Amino acid sequence: MVRASVSFVCLLLTGCGESPVWIGPPVPDAPAVSLARPAPARSGNGRVAGRVYGVGAIPKVEDFYTAFVSADFRPIHEIRPNPLRPRIDPATLAVAGAWISTPVAESPIDEAATLDIRIDDDRIGFPDRPPGSVFAVVAPGTIARIRSTGTRFHMLRGAGIDEFTVPLMRDGSEARRAFLRPDLIELTNPAGAWWQRAWVVVGSPAHNCISDTTGHYELTGVSPGRREIVVRLPHPGVRTQDRNPDVGSIVRMWYRPMIEIRTSVDVPETGTVTLDLPIDLKLTTAP
Repeated sequence: MVRASVSFVCLLLTGCGESPVWIGPPVPDAPAVSLARPAPARSGNGRVAGRVYGVGAIPKVEDFYTAFVSADFRPIHEIRPNPLRPRIDPATLAVAGAWISTPVAESPIDEAATLDIRIDDDRIGFPDRPPGSVFAVVAPGTIARIRSTGTRFHMLRGAGIDEFTVPLMRDGSEARRAFLRPDLIELTNPAGAWWQRAWVVVGSPAHNCISDTTGHYELTGVSPGRREIVVRLPHPGVRTQDRNPDVGSIVRMWYRPMIEIRTSVDVPETGTVTLDLPIDLKLTTAP
């Protein structure tokens, strides 16, 4: 992980309900993974593809027990699924939802598009991505359409180079947000949903991808030579929690650091090189 600090002057698009508004620059000094384009290099037509799979026993991940007081002062106790539970096929051990990337980003950035983000009472999700995905890869300039589908008041907070918070006052509330520069943005819901996490990778979709339900991934447009490949997977374990000192309820939580595995491969001028990426499943349970 790299800590990046970037000064900038830009307008950021956000909003609430059906009346989006423009607001001036947010806090610029949050930690983030730098996906900035390196010095230009000779572009290529090489591809790196393969399968992400687990080695060892599938970990047991506990759900979260939550308790809160309703608007009419009734205690409510609920079980919420851990959104970072690894998505592993029990038959093949294929790992879905891993983020694979190469720091080589010499080809043009893909055309920006739109990204749908949905918040319900359980999770922050991407309805146009495979079910359960906690990563979404988009190009700089992409507009995010954020919608609340939950029964409670929700908020979406983005932490990266560009910090923002979007309130979603009711079921069906919508807002929009522009992701303007390469960044890794962590999404959380500070309105009491301390277990929710997701990430938006803002960079070249040719050099960042998410493994599918069979564990397959493919990176395209990679220049020839020895190239580093990085696979990342969120850790489902909890590192620490903040609690309300008066009632003991959890108000904020930090997961353990993301699992990160690096390897290298020789990329040809053209054609595809196969690189399978094993992940020791003990890493998803280790402290």
